[in-house]
Formats: sequence, structure tokens, C-alpha cells
Amino acid sequence: MLISELARCLRRPWLTDRLTSCMDGPLFAWAHQCSKAAEAQDGDGQWLLWKVHPAHRPRPLADELAQHLQEVAGGEAAEAPRPKRRRGHSRQADDAFEAGLTRARAYAAARGHLATRADTLQDSFPLGAWMTNQRMLRLGMPAWRSAALRALDPYWDTPWPTLWQRTYHQARCHVAEQGPLDARGGFPGTGLSLGEWLYLQCTRYPDLHPEQQRLLARLGIDAAAARDARPRRRSQRFGEQEALAHARAWTLKHGSLAGVGVSTVHEDYPLGRWLSDRRGQMGRGVLSPGRAEALTRIDPWWRPPWHLCWQRSYEHACQQLQRVGGGELGAGFALMDDSAAQFAAGVRAGRR
Repeated sequence: MLISELARCLRRPWLTDRLTSCMDGPLFAWAHQCSKAAEAQDGDGQWLLWKVHPAHRPRPLADELAQHLQEVAGGEAAEAPRPKRRRGHSRQADDAFEAGLTRARAYAAARGHLATRADTLQDSFPLGAWMTNQRMLRLGMPAWRSAALRALDPYWDTPWPTLWQRTYHQARCHVAEQGPLDARGGFPGTGLSLGEWLYLQCTRYPDLHPEQQRLLARLGIDAAAARDARPRRRSQRFGEQEALAHARAWTLKHGSLAGVGVSTVHEDYPLGRWLSDRRGQMGRGVLSPGRAEALTRIDPWWRPPWHLCWQRSYEHACQQLQRVGGGELGAGFALMDDSAAQFAAGVRAGRR
């Protein structure tokens, strides 16, 4: 509204598009001060409203204001030491910015963005901390500095978290290497974390910043694709039903779940790892009663209170006895293999 009214009063309608794309400079800083002025105590709001940040004042005016403030404070201009230049106008500050900008240029050339982590180092220079400081001081940054950073990365300082921007660049690299994303198919080919992040953006699409929506459109995710997107990972309920189906099929073939070890794979499904997790959860008392009951219906001794090796030997001996048929138990021992016969003899003698 402010920019539109300003363009109307100045009879320059092109200013609207020009200024809405700019999030730095004196006008943006002043608009930010306007939003803070209403919250200021008593008459401080009016003083804050018309205060111009030192970085947006001409250099000579900044020096004169520093001199004037010193005189008002009680010091004599002749006797007082020479005033320091205001922040953002010293040659030393300019040199320090140029040093950081050189590292930022190298980082952006290698990675294509400036969405650094706070602990990022570039040639032993703390670039992450430097970029954090630039974002914090953006409102008081001279226009030439923000323009220099914007030339390296138009999104060097975004209204949304920097983590979002870093993950977006991961998705952009994925699209560059493997082609457009398939939101309706659940983002196949992406890593689990990236696929879940992309699906999360689709679920929050209407609430995203308009510029975030434009960035996602470059990846092939528009409003229609976001509406029809499917999750990268199947639902927990579906995964549990699939695991139980494999456990049921294994039991029908082998008679029990005793023979399922950690490395057991059934029809390309890691049944052993899944069942080992459930046995561990049962031992820690964190497995839900419903899941435990579903496994008990498949095999009552899927996690026996005794050692699992005993149960496996017992199941093996039962299979051997069933193979050799009924009849005298002692005669059956002779027809079983050595391991089954040894186990059965030990049970009979009370040693197992």
C-alpha cells in the first residue's frame, strides 16, 4: 500500500514493480521503522519514525551528526577528540566487508548460493558467521553492499529460514541431475529426507511465501502438483500390514517365526530386521498391545520367554519328527539328524 501510494503521488507507476522487489535500502528500512513506531513507548515512536539509519546518511552528514551529539552531551568541540565515523562509513568497515565478499564470491561460485550454515568456513574464513551478521544488519546496510550480495545470490537474505533455502538447493541439484520431480508418484528417486521435505512443502503450499511458491515451480511443483502429491514414504499403517503379511507367509511355509534371524529376507522384504525390532520393543515394554497381539495370532511363540535358540532347536526337532513319522520316540531319534536328535535326547533326559 505504501509503495503503490508513493508511485501514484509521484506519477511514476513503474516504481511499484521496482520497489516491491527490493528488500533493502533506506525506504525499506523506514517502512520497517514505521511498523516499530506503533509499539514504542510514549513519544519515542515519532522520534523513531523519522530516524535515519547512519548507513543511509551521506558520509559528511554522519560525521556532523556525531560532532553535534558530542557537543550536546557537554563536551567542547575544540577540546573533544575527533569523532569516529558512524558505523558502516569507515574505511576499515569497507575493507572488512570486501574481505568477506571475496570469500562469499568463492563459496557462491562453488555451490550456487549463499545459504550457509552458521559454522561454514571458506578458506579458513568464518563465512557462516559473517553471513549471519550481514543478515542481522540488513536494514542498516548501505545499498551498494546489499547489491553486491544480491549479485552473488538473489536469495542471500530471505524472509523464510536459511535451512529451507539450503534444502531447496539440494532439490534443485537433484532435478538438474535426474530430471523433473514426480510429486504425484511420491517423489521417486529422491532420498528419504529430501522426499519428505518436498512432500511437506506440498502440504503447506497455500501458506508458503509467494516467492517460495515461485521457487518450487522451477522444480515442477505448482499448485496442482502440490494438491495431488503423494508422500515419499508409505504410511506407517501400510508398512505394518505389509510386514505382517510377510510374517504370515513365512509361518505358513516354515511353521513358525522361530527361524527368522536378523538377516532373514522374505521376497525382498527385510523380515528379520523388522521382527528383531519388534522383539526388542517387546523386551523393553514399548511394543503396543495391538501389534503384539497381531504377531501372537501368527505365532504364539514369536518371542518366547526362554532363549530363542531353544525355540529354534525345538521347531527343528518337531519338523524332523514329523518327517520321520510317529511311532516309538526312541526309534524316531535314530531317524532324525544329529542336531535334532541331540536336542530331543537332551529334552528327554531333562538337560534342556
